Amino acid sequence: MIGGHANKFWILLTCIFIWCYFWGVFSPHMHTNEESDLFFQKWFQNEDKKKIKEILNTQNFANDETLFRSFFQLTANPLQSKCRVLKRIGGNWMPSCNFVDGAKWMCIDDIMRDVSRNKCVVYSFGINNDWSFDDQLANIGCKVFSFDPTMKIDTHQRSKNLMFYKLGISSESNDQYKSLKDIFQLTKNTDKYITYLKMDIEGHEREVLKSVLNSSLLKNVKQIAMEWHLTRTKNSVEIYYDILRKLYKQGFRIISYEPNGCYGKKNNVFGLFEIVFRK
Repeated sequence: MIGGHANKFWILLTCIFIWCYFWGVFSPHMHTNEESDLFFQKWFQNEDKKKIKEILNTQNFANDETLFRSFFQLTANPLQSKCRVLKRIGGNWMPSCNFVDGAKWMCIDDIMRDVSRNKCVVYSFGINNDWSFDDQLANIGCKVFSFDPTMKIDTHQRSKNLMFYKLGISSESNDQYKSLKDIFQLTKNTDKYITYLKMDIEGHEREVLKSVLNSSLLKNVKQIAMEWHLTRTKNSVEIYYDILRKLYKQGFRIISYEPNGCYGKKNNVFGLFEIVFRK
């Protein structure tokens, strides 16, 4: 009797094993996270290639309307193939327009790794008395360098991890403004890894970008966030389209687009929006 029960037990165990094996192999409900990630990774890569091709190879447009539509569709519909976790940092509620202003979107995939290695370095150009973004990153351990020539305070160490300079960024250096190259030298970060570079400089980002995109100054910058100021004119859109192409050539990809809700639409487009790129 004991032998018979033992045989039945092993037969039952074998059946369970076979059932589990085939169910695990063939069931669509049993795919691993790795398989799912691989599937979407390949899909995103293919879609990213299509978008890159469109951005880099499209130069001539049939008319101005086609130019506008192409540019705003590409910027407003980011694929986000370069980021897993996107987080809004800082910002303040504006009752006048029922919108959060001053916040910046950041991919935080590598932030804590950078902090733990003492490599989290952030440049913030344009403060306008709103320290929420800068303070939050300084508080988690990032080294933050903040710049604004318009504020009525002098250069000072705001906190352990935050240094403020009463200077602005420009394409050329003078007493009140410095080029990005000179700013990196001033802060002793030439040729060092930069986690995040933020520019909220009221339209001057165009001239700054035009001056640095033909150089290697952004080679060590992982993320760059800007507020872009456009008008619905051919010249304005062509300037930013050229900037977009050059950023993509350097390996940057759009990971976030957010129109300024306080500014709203002008001539049926959002002419003021936050845009974030990541390598």
